[in-house]
Amino acid sequence: MKKMYEISKKYPILVGIVGFLVIYLSFMHTPSTPDQNSYELSVLKIILSIVCTGFIALISGDKILVNSSNRTGYGILIGIPLIMINGTLSLIGLILDFIEAEPIVHGWFIKALLLAFSCLSLGFFEETLFRALINDAILYQFRNKKGVFVAIAIISSFVFGILHVLGSDVHNFLTFLQAFLKTLSCAMSGFLFLTIYWKTHNIVACAIIHALCDFIPSVSTFLFSKYTELDSYVLEGEMDYGAFKMDAGLTQSFGQIIQIILTIIAFLIMLKFIKTIDFKKIREEW
Repeated sequence: MKKMYEISKKYPILVGIVGFLVIYLSFMHTPSTPDQNSYELSVLKIILSIVCTGFIALISGDKILVNSSNRTGYGILIGIPLIMINGTLSLIGLILDFIEAEPIVHGWFIKALLLAFSCLSLGFFEETLFRALINDAILYQFRNKKGVFVAIAIISSFVFGILHVLGSDVHNFLTFLQAFLKTLSCAMSGFLFLTIYWKTHNIVACAIIHALCDFIPSVSTFLFSKYTELDSYVLEGEMDYGAFKMDAGLTQSFGQIIQIILTIIAFLIMLKFIKTIDFKKIREEW
């Protein structure tokens, strides 16, 4: 054990790579369930989050468990623009559904609780994996390198974005466009999550913000029976919108473009806060 700890301190980037592969491959090779919000899958995400925290501890000790600069509430406060941006489209959709007098499904409250648990478990899983593990592995290996934070931002954001569309059926321009826009949209959101982690060193705050950003746009899925869970971010065919139909791929692409624009607005709102991140302190104290 002592030998492994010494190796982890000497080669944190190796620990990060091994940890990432072990956790991500474990998740991907778990027998799938038709309901991605199932209790069993949520428990798995929590377990893998704990395993991920163990790998992070090999790199940076117990710092991942300590709110080293600010409380969780402060971190969530910083992320309000992200939460509001992700809720804008959902609010419009909800208003339209109520105007059309869509019937609310039976047992919606239980479904809401399951979805909330699923989003929270996913928030912890993705933030420990894509933000804390990648950040700490690169930072602890290349702490004194000039471009270390640029490298962390690019790698963390790109990996977070591309893995959302990995395995999608991309075979023509429209499917490629959807995959590209989804990758870009997720990468941009991932970068903003990363800036909150840099500012607060509080992964709990990042996980809660992430969970809310996933939960709010999903409200319609547990309230109204006409909505079904998407198993891919790359769509084909037609989508039925009451009296008219629209191409699913074009609709998805348009939605992603709007999401990118809204994320840019969130970035501009958060820019003043981003400029206050003390990178010198991170180099010296993390």
